[in-house]
Amino acid sequence: MEMAESTYNNQGLFSTYHLERIIMEQASEELESTYDRIKQLYASISESADNLNESQTEDDFIRPVLKILGYSFGVQPALSTSQGTKQPDYAFFADQESLERARPYINTNAFFNTATAVGDAKAWTRNLDKKLDTSGGDPFSNSNPNYQIDFYIRTSGLTWGILTSGKLWRLYHRDTSYKLDSFYEVDLEKILINEDTDAFRYFYYFFRSDAFAPDTSNQSFLDDVLSGSIRYTVSVSDDLGDKIYLALEALINGFLTFRDNNLNVSDTKTIHENCLILLYRLLFVLYAESRGLLPLENREYQSEYSLDALATEIHDKLDNDPTVLNILKLKSDYWARLHDLFTLIDKGWDEHIPQYNGGLFNPTRHVFLEDNKIGNDVLANVINTLTRTTKRERIAYQDLAIQHLGNIYEGLLEYEPTVQSSPEKVVLTKDKTKRKASGSYYTSDAIVRLMVEDTLGPLCERKTFEDILRLKVLDPAMGSGHFLIGVIDHLALELATHPDAPAMTTGDTDTEIAYWRRRVVENCIYGVDINPMTVELAKVALWLHTVAKGEPLSFLDHHIRGGNSLIGANIADLANLPVLKKSRRTNEAIQPAFNMDFGFTDTVSEAVGHYLVIEGMEGQTADDIHVMEKKLEQAQRTLSKHKEIADLWLSVHFGNSVERGNYHNALKALGSRQANVNISTSLSSHQEARRLAEHYRYFHWEIEFPEVFRDEHGNELENPGFDAIVGNPPYG
Repeated sequence: MEMAESTYNNQGLFSTYHLERIIMEQASEELESTYDRIKQLYASISESADNLNESQTEDDFIRPVLKILGYSFGVQPALSTSQGTKQPDYAFFADQESLERARPYINTNAFFNTATAVGDAKAWTRNLDKKLDTSGGDPFSNSNPNYQIDFYIRTSGLTWGILTSGKLWRLYHRDTSYKLDSFYEVDLEKILINEDTDAFRYFYYFFRSDAFAPDTSNQSFLDDVLSGSIRYTVSVSDDLGDKIYLALEALINGFLTFRDNNLNVSDTKTIHENCLILLYRLLFVLYAESRGLLPLENREYQSEYSLDALATEIHDKLDNDPTVLNILKLKSDYWARLHDLFTLIDKGWDEHIPQYNGGLFNPTRHVFLEDNKIGNDVLANVINTLTRTTKRERIAYQDLAIQHLGNIYEGLLEYEPTVQSSPEKVVLTKDKTKRKASGSYYTSDAIVRLMVEDTLGPLCERKTFEDILRLKVLDPAMGSGHFLIGVIDHLALELATHPDAPAMTTGDTDTEIAYWRRRVVENCIYGVDINPMTVELAKVALWLHTVAKGEPLSFLDHHIRGGNSLIGANIADLANLPVLKKSRRTNEAIQPAFNMDFGFTDTVSEAVGHYLVIEGMEGQTADDIHVMEKKLEQAQRTLSKHKEIADLWLSVHFGNSVERGNYHNALKALGSRQANVNISTSLSSHQEARRLAEHYRYFHWEIEFPEVFRDEHGNELENPGFDAIVGNPPYG
């Protein structure tokens, strides 16, 4: 379906795919005359529009347009709120009769009871995504216009809201308006300048008064578009979730059978793990391209690299000749094209693509995908599965929330590869115990939001914006990052609407809420998961939720970590090896520690210094990210010997036999700050300790997140630890 997305900006309010279908079905005899009247009105103010203040914009353009669109409205009715009396610019009614019936209640909240929507107007040149950078005037009026319309929607009890500067017109719905960047926007000035009557349809059908008028079932046109959008998105997500395991199964067998790979069924585990990586790479690219995060508009990218273009090519071949897969199996140039795309994302491409600073596309972490290939027939089948529904409709990834992709991932955890004979191939079978064992469950957005608000709301009350930005929130079993995304949205909203928050310093293309999301993800968010792949997926989810086009991805490696959050050692306990019950019965003598601190204070002081440098940077350039990476490497290297000691100490609980004298000699060496302390030669059981650490994936909190527990001098903080912990409730 040909889309006209440049005509409008659908920021997650509706399904773009469903919206386009609805537009095609609409017809109105008044469309052309309405366009002509508004065009004539614009011509009368076009030369002075940029100089009009808010009142003049309303008088000269906005109110006349509203009347042309058939609105009946009350002007600046008073609304009693928790912040005192406020006055939205408009309360819209279905018709003049409804307005007259409500008029006796003007300036009371009852006036809004029968209204269809609330509206707010701004000056022609007002940025609708940022607060005014001024120290004077009413703080509420100077606040982010998105916040103002959300506030009016909530306090009036209405479902829909309109925010307009005359030039731009936006629709908001109460279920998503709190996000401050979920709306449907049309650039009316652009349409009128271009004399684009076809594009005018995207304005007329969504902003005319009839769009809000309820029918006999109390549903308006906008209600129908929204509910249809939700149904479409859910069906697409369910469809993708139902068949993605088929794509995974096809990839596994594709690698296994490709003639040049020399693989056999004994490699199934390795193949399965790497096919998961490949599958998530494909999902990442499809999502990023659909959201404009990869440069589809660039001709070179579109022709040489784009997965979207490759999918279109595959669809055309399959539709024209279903037997084409038999021919495609002889080639592997699709794989070469994907390899080039993955390399481009990993390394970055000038100003077009920021370098991806994560492990998902890193060739050295996934050597299997560098050394092996897969045939065109398999890739064509997989890409077709990932990009079209069972009805052969193109999947609009821009309509899916990042949480949908997380949910799909959680579903894949239920499938286990098994080898089937006659013919020999790998099949995926459902094993629900795997999801339970990994603790991976999907929690609905509504529950996540409620739990996050209940947890963080009290922590943000009467706090300065600096205090909010210093909050440290942990999800100790983060899965694909669903709860952390909820935390980001909540804290970013608190910061964006805080009266003392500074005006943004970034360019006009960045929205205020997007800026604060990135600040929150870099400063406040901590997550741990035992599954290394899940750690990478959580980073992907957080990146896609907070990324700004053309800017480097936020640095997350110091806050999003892998390990078993239930198994770790406390630094204070390391002075002596654990004494197990069996040891007590043998009356083994306990040698006192030589140095209760064993150099940790000085070492962690140095490490915290590196962490504080990372947290003091905003990561706005690729050079910033490289500095952050270097600082994290230095911090981890500084703490590496103490981590080995902690691993050794904990290994005793898992049956490792550690000689106490050697252990205390190692502590003594650490305490004296000897250079090149070699714990492995001091302790014969070091190798076993390392094996156990890798197997159980120990997570020593004070070593992994030292800045959460210690200050720059290495001393314990007055209130060490996290301000809040979020996560899935226990499921049976």
